[in-house]
Amino acid sequence: MYYLIFLFYIQLIFIKNEINITEIDKQFESQFQSSHLKTVCVLLINKKDILLKKTYGKFKVESKTPFNLGSISKSFTALGILQLIEKKKISLNQNLNEFNNLKKYLKKDILKKITVGELLNHTSGLESMEFKFKESNKGKFSYSNIGYGLLGKIIENISNKTYSDYMKENIFSRLNMQNYATDYNEAKKNGLIKSYRNFYGFYYESNNIKDEMSDKFMIPAGFISISMNDMEKYLKFHLNKGENIFDNATKMLEIMYNGTIKAYDSFLYGMGIWSETINNHKVYYHYGETSSFSNIFFIIPDMEIAGSVLINSQNFLTYNIMSELKMTLINLLVKKDYNKIGNKYVLNHLLFDIIYIVANLIPIGILIFYIIRIKKKKEPMWIQKGIKSKIIIVLDIIFLFFLPIYLINLSSVIESIQDAYFTVILLINELFFLLVFKICFVLWYKSKFKNETLNEYLINNNNIEIIK
Repeated sequence: MYYLIFLFYIQLIFIKNEINITEIDKQFESQFQSSHLKTVCVLLINKKDILLKKTYGKFKVESKTPFNLGSISKSFTALGILQLIEKKKISLNQNLNEFNNLKKYLKKDILKKITVGELLNHTSGLESMEFKFKESNKGKFSYSNIGYGLLGKIIENISNKTYSDYMKENIFSRLNMQNYATDYNEAKKNGLIKSYRNFYGFYYESNNIKDEMSDKFMIPAGFISISMNDMEKYLKFHLNKGENIFDNATKMLEIMYNGTIKAYDSFLYGMGIWSETINNHKVYYHYGETSSFSNIFFIIPDMEIAGSVLINSQNFLTYNIMSELKMTLINLLVKKDYNKIGNKYVLNHLLFDIIYIVANLIPIGILIFYIIRIKKKKEPMWIQKGIKSKIIIVLDIIFLFFLPIYLINLSSVIESIQDAYFTVILLINELFFLLVFKICFVLWYKSKFKNETLNEYLINNNNIEIIK
């Protein structure tokens, strides 16, 4: 009797955790179609088998074709650092001032305040893209690409090898990866997939990755490239508890996964990897974003499943849609409702395209209005005397002086959003032209009519008085 109950209980667990790959494929395909992306490669494995390995989209992608990983690279850099920690060549609590090659990046007094562990879990106080230290951020989660660039330099300092050579010998080769690269020329030689950026809702081929990968310092933070075949091996490494990389893999992966600090709400960050509990399942993962790639890899230990979504396109304007697509796979696995993309892509771009067009048409409309008014010999309001002209002058100062200054600062923030950036740059130029037009007209007007109003001038010269 007890034996039958036990068998029934085991069967219930199996049914609960059963994965319907056909249904997952179908629902992901629907999400992909709604995303309007060109190509998405999905990989899903367990410890023994490949459950799903498929390319969605018009273009066929070979399994050996490399994708740039973006910030997934951080998880590889973390492995390199953890290797050195296991060999007792460095420690998590070691101060950065002990590494001589870091002194050209930060002052000695700042290096003394930061540890290796703080670089790994983004609590160093360093800004994301600048060599600036904020004391107020020390000990708090503050995502820093610069921090992982410094970790790459620490690997070079301790190993007396380039970051590329160390990772090749101690990580990539040990995992039997074949299509990896840590620089653009090597990635291109391996057949790096073409990548795309979005402009007003349309994707165009981009070569930004070439410039991004030319910055050797930032490679450890976000620009390693590997193929789907290589990703499969990387996922198996995590599922099989760190084979071939560590002597005591269980201990070192425990540090990587669980040396966490609270980042946002329920999101935690360990040593080069995010973690979150989704529908009672612990999920470890890392996103990877560049200007033309968008990826995720994940491990769900209690289900003994791991997977990845690799996308050779980027659209920061509809980043939430791309995130929903990537999270669809995880949510389907843990049986959590996911956000359906539906018509969001079309509606978002339609809305923002209208905003962009209107924003650029307003200065043009104002200029045309002024020209028509002048041609009709009507005195512009900003020339007339009285309260109206004063209001116009105040508005001019705000919209033709302060607004362009604000937009110039904004442009550096939104540079990655191509259509928004183009719109803002165009708007800055339009406002500048409008300002120049007004200044030139005022100077001309003052020299032409001197102290007379346009009405007075026309009357004195036997012309028809204009109607104001």
